[in-house]
Amino acid sequence: MKHHFIAFVVNSDKQLVELDGTKKGPHIVAEGCEDVLRGTIAEIQKRLAAGEISESLSMMTLNGN
Repeated sequence: MKHHFIAFVVNSDKQLVELDGTKKGPHIVAEGCEDVLRGTIAEIQKRLAAGEISESLSMMTLNGN
């Protein structure tokens, strides 16, 4: 698979959740997440450092105020 999209959200239990259509269901990435953007950045940096993902990626954020 060359391209696919994933989303990170924080649920009401303050869990950072990954939504990826190539996986069986939602995956809890972190507990006690107060900020979806900071939590997602930390997870992306971890995956980049581990070589799990390529540096050729695009990111987009949608925020409501």
